[in-house]
Parts: sequence; C-alpha cells; structure tokens
Amino acid sequence: MAFATMERKVTNSEYKCFSAFEYDVNLILRNCMHYNGNSTIFYKLAKDMETKAQPMLRDARKLAKKYNTVTGRPFVINCNQLNCKGNIFSLAINSTRKKRK
Repeated sequence: MAFATMERKVTNSEYKCFSAFEYDVNLILRNCMHYNGNSTIFYKLAKDMETKAQPMLRDARKLAKKYNTVTGRPFVINCNQLNCKGNIFSLAINSTRKKRK
C-alpha cells in the first residue's frame, strides 16, 4: 500500500467506508516503521505523520458517520471541515519536504 494507491482509490471512489481508508493510512505508517530502523528518516517521518494523522482521522471519522451510506455516495471530507491545513496526502508530502531541508 502507498499514498499514491490511496489517492487513486479515493479518486475512483473505491473506498466503501471510512474504516477502509483509515486502515490503509495506518497500514502505510505501520509498514514504514516496521521495515525501517528507528534511526532512519523514513521511520521518523512515519512516526511524525502518525502523530499528526490520528487527530485528523478521528475528526474525519466523526464527519464520515454523518454521510448517508444508503445513497452509496462516496465520502469526501473537506479539510476546511477538519480545520486542518491540508489532507492526509499533502501531510505526507509536506512532512517529507520539511525533513529534507
């Protein structure tokens, strides 16, 4: 699993519930920490992203519960609703850029 795969799945409305989306986010971060030593930049970035992503995911889960699952409409969460400065994908990209400088 990778963020690019998740982005494709969101674009193609492949996520049928928020739990699947949340699972993929956590899977990426867990894998990154599992397969990279804790002194590597990859581990540190994943740990940082995990800390930042959890409150966003918690808020997003609350919003996702409000969506009508009967209509089959895909959930779309606007970052303005979460009071954050970007979505989980931009969080991943921005975290990487900040650490490289």
